[in-house]
Amino acid sequence: MEAMSSFVRISHLMIPRYIFYTTFFFTLLIVFVVGYARSLSLQGVFALVFGVSGLVITGYETWRQWRLKPV
Repeated sequence: MEAMSSFVRISHLMIPRYIFYTTFFFTLLIVFVVGYARSLSLQGVFALVFGVSGLVITGYETWRQWRLKPV
């Protein structure tokens, strides 16, 4: 049961827990780019870098958990 602790069961689907974080970062990044891309200052560049890095890290962890899914 320890191997399944990083998954969430929704109906009959088993999805990695990190997919929620990846979805959050993806949505945050899209909203930022659509809403604030025209007036990109130094703080905006930092926000963009942190958003992309969060998306890449959680996306990689989601992919890795999905690939190693025991069932």
